[in-house]
Amino acid sequence: MQSQDQFLRRASLIVQNVSGNGIELGALRFRFFVRASDFSAPNILEARVYNLSNTTVSKIIGQGSGTFNPNASSAALSKVTVQAGYQQGRYAVIFQGDVKLYRVGRESNIDTYLDILAGDGDIAHNYAVVNTTLPSAEEGGSTKGDELDTSIQALKDQGAQGGYVFNSGLYTVEPNLRSRPMFGMAKAYMNSTTTQTDTSWSIQNGQIVVLERKGYLPSDTLNINVSTGMIGQPEQTSEGIKVRILLNPSLKVGQLIRINNGDVNQTVLREAFGPAFGQQQFVAPLSADGTYRVLVVDHHGDTRGNQWYSDLTCLAFDSSAPTIAATDTSVGRTTQEHSF
Repeated sequence: MQSQDQFLRRASLIVQNVSGNGIELGALRFRFFVRASDFSAPNILEARVYNLSNTTVSKIIGQGSGTFNPNASSAALSKVTVQAGYQQGRYAVIFQGDVKLYRVGRESNIDTYLDILAGDGDIAHNYAVVNTTLPSAEEGGSTKGDELDTSIQALKDQGAQGGYVFNSGLYTVEPNLRSRPMFGMAKAYMNSTTTQTDTSWSIQNGQIVVLERKGYLPSDTLNINVSTGMIGQPEQTSEGIKVRILLNPSLKVGQLIRINNGDVNQTVLREAFGPAFGQQQFVAPLSADGTYRVLVVDHHGDTRGNQWYSDLTCLAFDSSAPTIAATDTSVGRTTQEHSF
């Protein structure tokens, strides 16, 4: 995306029920913060919509009368979707998830607001349960891959959808000799299985994504520079390489980006506190060729204000490493993964 495509903002905020019927709030002023990350905890949305009528607020929070009553029974619209981008450029969904709470208040004598706090795949994350027993070696056997598939199915039963799943060779190493009872939260089994197979899992806009910890999500590599919307200078920090760009709805957790290392404000440690002090990894290393893997994406937006940018936290990636075959279960194709 070039800078000329990043003018004239466009945004949509839709709250709806499980049947897909809802209300479009994009014509009103709203602010939003979306955090998407390569962690198992749900991605989050914090949105504030201004100056809704009492009737509309009551419809959203599930109360029939035109007056807000915090003690009334709730049949609230439980799903929320945020789309953002540009009228002439990219425009896409940046968050889709389950509403956790609504909050009604007033900023001033003039402005009222409705706050929306939501989690991506929150229902599946908190309510999916596994209750089965995988066969022993005498009964046909089972592997870590079977444990992963069972956990993913439990998440799907609670509304999550299948997405990109890395096909690790560790899934079939050391099959279970005995029967494998599985009873408990699906997220706990996902955490255990991915830890043992050197992978990570998350839910991105309702889709289950499993990535190799040293791999990436197959997609086009995004060049980050002033011509594509970079704001300020990238920073080398203890959490990763951080860079701010104009809001880009196409960014995905796990994809590759490319930054000119000469643009990065770098941190150099001296051996001031002992001979080994400067050898410790207190800051994230730079990539040799400027290729980085996106670990966290924070989208900030205000349809009537100045905020309209994405903050990225990235880790160095070695694009010269050997490739490993991976399977994208959402489309049934084989792709390629690299290592750090």
